[in-house]
Amino acid sequence: MPRKIKKGLLVYHLTSLENLPSILEHGLKSRATLSSANFDDIADQEIITSRRKNGLEELVPFHFFSKTPFDYAIQHNHREQLFVLVTVKRSYASENNWRIIPSHPLSGQTPDVMDYKPGFDAINWDLMESDHHRYDTNPEYKQTCMAECLSTSTVDAKNFHSILVRRVDDEIRVRTMLDNFGLRIHLNIQPHMFAR
Repeated sequence: MPRKIKKGLLVYHLTSLENLPSILEHGLKSRATLSSANFDDIADQEIITSRRKNGLEELVPFHFFSKTPFDYAIQHNHREQLFVLVTVKRSYASENNWRIIPSHPLSGQTPDVMDYKPGFDAINWDLMESDHHRYDTNPEYKQTCMAECLSTSTVDAKNFHSILVRRVDDEIRVRTMLDNFGLRIHLNIQPHMFAR
């Protein structure tokens, strides 16, 4: 049965659990506005350099589903770290005309940063939703699954739909953080949404 990613309601941002207190207090910021002293940087240096070169460090990236190739790589390379998924409703992204890059932005070409509606329509959803491909054997499939939805400004915690965690212990920690900041954000344990 093919996945119905196109009809999904959310976009997803994977981050280290250690970053969450700052995110809850100051919002989910673009890399350009962050100080490396203030957050646990999980991105590969080559990716950081490429995003800067293409002007993408000013935008806050989300994906259209969890367990993308990025998620797998980050969680594999940082096995000792705990992660959370911050989600935002696609309707919020659409209403605020977030940008979309319909395929991996660092696939060797200058990324095509589009307005929300035309960008959404430009994604190859049939390929993304296919169950007949693998990241390690089909480069086009991998690139398509890395399509991005990009906020042009800081995303305040009040605009988050939910925070997803992998374990009960993580839920307890995040619940305490939410209480400390007086935030009412849906929190859910969803181990199947994580790559390990």
